[in-house]
Parts: sequence; structure tokens; C-alpha cells
Amino acid sequence: MDPSAVIEVLRQFVPTEITITTQSRLAEDLLIDSMNLIDLILSLEETFQLQIPTSDVRIENFQTVEKIIIYIERTLETSKA
Repeated sequence: MDPSAVIEVLRQFVPTEITITTQSRLAEDLLIDSMNLIDLILSLEETFQLQIPTSDVRIENFQTVEKIIIYIERTLETSKA
């Protein structure tokens, strides 16, 4: 997956002066709080045409941009099977 697709979604929630990389941490680097996280998840679902169960909203899946990309790739692959 091209990281720029996820970064483009994140850009809606991050101040423009902050650089987003795959290693960026949501809370610490991108200043995503719990309210923004909910909106981010809804945007990811819409953009990538997937559903993210509440049980999957864990630090292991959403701590960094890279972890979000891995989660989306895995979820899309599972839905194709």
C-alpha cells in the first residue's frame, strides 16, 4: 500500500506545520487525541471501504502511521479471502 493514501487522510487531523512520516506516532507526534481518533477511524473506513471493529481500536494497530498502514493492508487482504 502506498503510505501517501493514509498520510492524506491523516493530514485532515494534523496541523499543517507538522510533518507526517510512517514513523510518526499519533498522540505524541501528530497530536491526535481521542476525539480526533474516532473521526480518523471513520475517515479511514470511508477512504479504504472497510469496517474497523471497536475491538481493533488498540494501541497495537494505531500507535504509528506505519501500524495503521499494516492494519489496513491486513484487513483488506482478509476481506478479499
